[in-house]
Amino acid sequence: MASGSTWKGLAEFQRRIDALPDHVRTAARQALEKSTDEAVSLIQRNVATHPDAPHIRDTVRAEPGRSDLSIDVVMGSEEAPYAAPLEFGHMAPDGSHVPAQPVFYPAVKVVRKRHRSRIAREVRKALKDGPK
Repeated sequence: MASGSTWKGLAEFQRRIDALPDHVRTAARQALEKSTDEAVSLIQRNVATHPDAPHIRDTVRAEPGRSDLSIDVVMGSEEAPYAAPLEFGHMAPDGSHVPAQPVFYPAVKVVRKRHRSRIAREVRKALKDGPK
């Protein structure tokens, strides 16, 4: 998507999300947190480590998203700024190609289907059971 692009129907979608009852939002948030924890632990388990470098594994974390129903999974820090070169590959200082060692997006692919099912199941359950 180009910079400055818009999502058609975003205002309507946001209005519908804002209209959800609190108990449904809580159920969706709990399912989101569980999926986020699952993604973070999967990335941390699969990331390569090197004994002489700061461990990128230690920089994988969840951060608050743009709304209360979003969480960002982040990898990298000032001490270990090489998350993108590790994920996508890069050219070494000597000009040789260092192949990609993807861990972030493969983990997202693994967790995505379970996440969608989990969210749908928890929202349906919250709607069926009503507020507690």
